[in-house]
Amino acid sequence: MLNELISWVLNTYLGKYLEDFNPQQLSVALLSGEVELENVPIRKDALRSFGIPVQVHSGNIGKIKLQIPVRQFRTAPWCIIIERIYGVFGPKDLDDWDDEKEKNSEYEFKVAELDAKEAKWRVENGYQIDSYYSNSYTSWLNYGTTLATNILENLELKINDVHIRYEDAITVKGIYFAAGIKINSLTVQSCDSNWQARSNATADQNISYKLIELKDFSLYWDRLTEANHCSQLLSKELLEHMNKLCDARKHHYILQPISAHAHFKRECCKQAIRSKSKPRLNCEFQVQEVKISVSDLQYKQIVDCVYGLRQINRTRSYKLMRPSCEVFENATLWWKYAAKCHGFIHRSNENKWTKLRENLRYMRIYKRLLINPNDNITAEERDFKAHMEKTRELHELHNLRTVCRTNIFTNDVNLRANSINHGKSMLFHWFPNWWGWYGNTESSVVTAQDEAYKNIEDDIFNALEDTIENDPFSKRDMVFGYFSFILVDGQLIVSTEDVAYERTAVNFEMDFQNLISFIEMKPKFSTYVIGISLGSVCLKDKLTKNTEFPFLVKPQFDELPTKPLPPSTGYQLVDFKRFFTKEQHVDSAPEPWFQLSYEKGPPDIQSDMRLVIKSRSLDIVYNKHAFDCLKSFFVKPVNDVYFKYKLTKSSQNHLKFLQNWQQYLIGNKKELSAVSYKYLCRFVITS
Repeated sequence: MLNELISWVLNTYLGKYLEDFNPQQLSVALLSGEVELENVPIRKDALRSFGIPVQVHSGNIGKIKLQIPVRQFRTAPWCIIIERIYGVFGPKDLDDWDDEKEKNSEYEFKVAELDAKEAKWRVENGYQIDSYYSNSYTSWLNYGTTLATNILENLELKINDVHIRYEDAITVKGIYFAAGIKINSLTVQSCDSNWQARSNATADQNISYKLIELKDFSLYWDRLTEANHCSQLLSKELLEHMNKLCDARKHHYILQPISAHAHFKRECCKQAIRSKSKPRLNCEFQVQEVKISVSDLQYKQIVDCVYGLRQINRTRSYKLMRPSCEVFENATLWWKYAAKCHGFIHRSNENKWTKLRENLRYMRIYKRLLINPNDNITAEERDFKAHMEKTRELHELHNLRTVCRTNIFTNDVNLRANSINHGKSMLFHWFPNWWGWYGNTESSVVTAQDEAYKNIEDDIFNALEDTIENDPFSKRDMVFGYFSFILVDGQLIVSTEDVAYERTAVNFEMDFQNLISFIEMKPKFSTYVIGISLGSVCLKDKLTKNTEFPFLVKPQFDELPTKPLPPSTGYQLVDFKRFFTKEQHVDSAPEPWFQLSYEKGPPDIQSDMRLVIKSRSLDIVYNKHAFDCLKSFFVKPVNDVYFKYKLTKSSQNHLKFLQNWQQYLIGNKKELSAVSYKYLCRFVITS
């Protein structure tokens, strides 16, 4: 059974993204402890289930190495090493249209979206009802806690040399550009209390430490030329030629290369933590410096690209509705298609009753699967369900499923789960789309390999049932998690780019220091605290020459700090929440310029929430020319796109008026709204 389990997981989560992938051979190698793949191409249709108008031109992964100790999965480290991830993406070219593939990808996207909503519903409502599906899904979160935490404790991840590139010559007419993300390395490894990497077990078994390091993460936006065009390269050629064509020195970085690290600490004690100052999970994410530089040309291309992708998605939805026959074969069907694309939808009473019967049948089938995902439905019912999900719109299917879930939740269907072998039932319901991965084998011959698989299966099931009598993992402790983010120095540069002379002029420069934010979660009491603090902020005017006021915005400090305080000194070691309490006795640390704290369900006052804002004064200089330029920089590209959207919306409103006019002529007066009568009167008077 375990071999089939691993094969299914690998085929589902890796097979649909990688080419030349054999999950059977990989699963057998994985059971031996180690597997290594080299030069694995990325599938052309890897993004088809995401529902986005982007396709893969070419992609390759230089090396994938997995070291997963299946026989000692609770103690030995899980090592995942991935090197040289190169990929070139671009907008979908609707001229190269494959109707069957596009309809299949749309179907996969619908199913993925519907299953995600169903899973979310099970998690949110599983604790409130005592039924079969609540036991099958929400209990998995409790039963698998020990297994999941052991995996996270032993996980070691190393990703090196990532370059994801997007090349576009379609969305913006007459403009060719390329954008990309580059990562030098991303590592996740266990460490000791001094945050030094280690590979053996910790000396202190009560606390687990994880160190996450990100090096040289950057984002660029360049002009696309023949010299740096990569979409024509084959997947096997990317590893050799991509970095040569995309010279890092010639990139126009929106986000300069940054490095960051995160310290993750977890209390491993099995008892509930009663201390208010000792969270179960503690994570501190720190970035030393972030520099963002955007030109007017780049910003306009970004806005136009987003609008162009939306237009491609809209055109694609129209092409999905196209009849499969020729025009001369069924002209009526093509006229209906043209009318539907322009907003005219007319259904006869017979079609309405047919659709109603189909809806009721689909809801009956889905309700059975909702109660028991492993219900044996007939082949005809399965085909009917697939036909409905292929032909109906996503919002229609979502509404039908929502009615079923609401009906089940209201009636509280109390179907008890079988208490025998909880581990197997949890695996069944965790993978609801997994049909036939486990069953009684017809052969009675038991080999040594089968016996080894059986021992591993027993270990997994025992791990799943370790916490069967425990409370929910996130609701045992007084404070479940405390997560903080620290940015020492940040800079935003707004510039104007002259393409003719190939030069860039900086207009504005905003600097901010010591940005700190945190969230403290207390699921046991359904409360949380969110806070944000900013040390200082200033906006420099680089547009006005020889100005008397170089700072448009700055705090009222005696002197602006030339450099931010290092993370090991200053008020960063002092929790800025103390500024919101009566105990304010630390005078050595400077007070931040802005502080905000929001708390839901504060324990010390009788109130549902508490909001505290504290800020120091700002010096603001009004320069009309500078502020007009800044407003034009951000607003003008958006307004241009909004004007196009407004024209489309206006035509849609006109179509709605024509629909109401048609209904008025037919005689469905009850469906006319007051707004429709208003436009109708104006139309009659003016004509």
